Amino acid sequence: MISALSDEQEEWVKSAGFGSLVDFELWEIPQRLAYKVLEAFDEKKCMLVLQSGKIKIIDHLVHEILGLPCRGHEVKLAQGDSRYDRLLEWREQFSVSEGQSLIKASDVVEKMRQSGAVDDLFKINFLVVMANVLIRSNTNNFVAQSIILFDDDLDNCAKYNWASYLIRSLVITKQRWKRTSSLFYTGPMIFLLIGPLDEKNSEEAQYQMFKSEMEHFFNRYPNIRFEGSDLLFFPVYANRHFYLVCFNLMKQAFEVIDNIRQGKNAGKYYGPRIRLLRRHFEKYLLENNLSLLANLVKNLKPSYLVMPWQTIQNDTDCGLFLMRHMETYMGDAKTWTSDLKPENVSKL
Repeated sequence: MISALSDEQEEWVKSAGFGSLVDFELWEIPQRLAYKVLEAFDEKKCMLVLQSGKIKIIDHLVHEILGLPCRGHEVKLAQGDSRYDRLLEWREQFSVSEGQSLIKASDVVEKMRQSGAVDDLFKINFLVVMANVLIRSNTNNFVAQSIILFDDDLDNCAKYNWASYLIRSLVITKQRWKRTSSLFYTGPMIFLLIGPLDEKNSEEAQYQMFKSEMEHFFNRYPNIRFEGSDLLFFPVYANRHFYLVCFNLMKQAFEVIDNIRQGKNAGKYYGPRIRLLRRHFEKYLLENNLSLLANLVKNLKPSYLVMPWQTIQNDTDCGLFLMRHMETYMGDAKTWTSDLKPENVSKL
């Protein structure tokens, strides 16, 4: 969750019950998809209501998804002034004007990176970042500071049920949220996004997100139709890398186009993800009364295009390669001219 922690800092994070977060990475949140899941959350029954079934949100599920401690005491915040000195001490580390208390998340992270120590300020900084990322944030760019009032010694975090604390936040923030252009959801969006995708109902949950994206696309471009199309492109972003999947209806092929050459590992690397994409696409076509096209898509076998400009390690420019591939690929790899060279995108 925060890179470049010292070994001692990592040890404290693990001892505090948050070891699963040391290597936790999330580069972006697809907001529209996450809000779709949020709308499916019934805060009165504390469950996700999906077409495939219902998922009860319980402490153990949060632990399985995010690794937060799910046993122990209820997390409570101090009332009155009993932890106010801790709050003031924490604020003093930042260069803010007297009487000001607005701190940016980036400033908190920077303080953690600058210090290799495992003192109270580091521990508070970690809790602030963890709580704002995973549990509850503000609607602006400044961190919510209420977690600083955690009513116990900071070394006792592992003795508390943080999973239950997240669920309480989920219920409260959903009750207060209304989806308008002026009110962002401030609750545990990351859990909502990845939670149902790790359950047995994951494929159905992912399909609902896929369907939502398709509907959004066709609402935006109502004149585009599948009928009469020769090439159907699906950009894919996975493992911090962009590549392209093409349903080539001219050649009845299901093609993976990537600037990185996977060689013999291509089937293993792409296989599960692109097969899932194909199932989603087939289901979407059937629901829209395009059974002939759905049957064609169902029977397509994946192929992995080999191009002379493919590289071994260059994933830095993968987004540029993807756009160029969509722009220049006309369905025939043998006659394809992209003006690209290995490890060189200068001609773009």
